[in-house]
Amino acid sequence: FKLIIEPIVELDKCRGEICHLLILKRNLYLNPSTLTLSEGEALELSKDIRKLGARLLSIKTTIRCNKFFSMLNFSIKGENILEGHKGLIGLSNAIQQDPLSSDERKVIYRHEDDIKKALNIQFG
Repeated sequence: FKLIIEPIVELDKCRGEICHLLILKRNLYLNPSTLTLSEGEALELSKDIRKLGARLLSIKTTIRCNKFFSMLNFSIKGENILEGHKGLIGLSNAIQQDPLSSDERKVIYRHEDDIKKALNIQFG
């Protein structure tokens, strides 16, 4: 029983951490400047987002019978977890210290939307 339930609980915790980080740091990655985000902070933020993406994917591999549990809405579909992972890695790659161009901002919004849709996360 523990082998089945614990990974699903870990997935929910990870989704919560992703939501928390994206809300907390959204102003920094959407409005970067040398005044608000040092190079080290930009690298750290990128690394934190990437770690969550890696953790999400590692949790996916531990969930037994995920297809069944996702049909019962106890878990997220495996392909959605993978899409969330890809969105997090893409967002991590898009983090920068310099002000964003319009196209760069659109890329970040797209990654956010992909993450929110895939992981069923709601934030502004």
